[in-house]
Amino acid sequence: MGVMPTACDLKPSLANANTQVLQHMSELCKELVSDQQKQQLTVAVEELVEEFGLGDEEMHKASLSFTRGVRELGLRVSPECREKLHTMLLNADIRTQVHDIGTARLSHGLLYIVEMGYPITPWEAHRWQSQLLSVWEAEPRSDQQKLQDFGWVLIALLRVRGLVPSEQVKEQLLTVAAQTVKVGVDQRTARVLMQAAEAWGVGLSLETAQRLSKLAAGRGSSTAAAARGSGGGGGKQGAATEGKRVHGKRVVASTVSSR
Repeated sequence: MGVMPTACDLKPSLANANTQVLQHMSELCKELVSDQQKQQLTVAVEELVEEFGLGDEEMHKASLSFTRGVRELGLRVSPECREKLHTMLLNADIRTQVHDIGTARLSHGLLYIVEMGYPITPWEAHRWQSQLLSVWEAEPRSDQQKLQDFGWVLIALLRVRGLVPSEQVKEQLLTVAAQTVKVGVDQRTARVLMQAAEAWGVGLSLETAQRLSKLAAGRGSSTAAAARGSGGGGGKQGAATEGKRVHGKRVVASTVSSR
């Protein structure tokens, strides 16, 4: 393992912070990073995040990579640092979120924030629902990919403790679930659609429920099978999924490779 970066190593150009920090973090095997090395990297990240300008879109883009790195390495950053990362990610310009981040990666950003222990308020939860739906609707990609990306939106929202789904989210859940009868989706998406409907009291038609049940069990169409494992976001990244529990119920969570 190479020499750990210091704050000075990472600070020459805040505009280049995204690339530098992600590179340093991706080169590290988290199982081999000592507590002292984590402390050094934590200091470097906190100093950089403190200098983030809320009006600098390059820093808004960088916030996703910082958030992922902090979560991946288990860095114990300060509450102020977590809050700043959350603010930067949530408040990025809609064009940045649509064209530079994408639905799947933005959903993963929310997952990382939750896993870092940031307490999302009801007002912030409402903002996340609105923002994720806006990005999901605006991002250009195939119909099949759009359905799968909605699954990532649901996965992220289900991880927010105490979240009350908006009527818009529930209506979109019904619409997407109904579309699977004709289009089909991968197992992950089918499962999370069913889980969200159950958790939020959204009633599915018998035909839709039966179709989702078959897809969730891996008895779907060849189109859905071919799409299985895709992480969404217009090919911006791949995703590996693992089981997680949300309020006692098992849902799918993920680890995504950001660029």
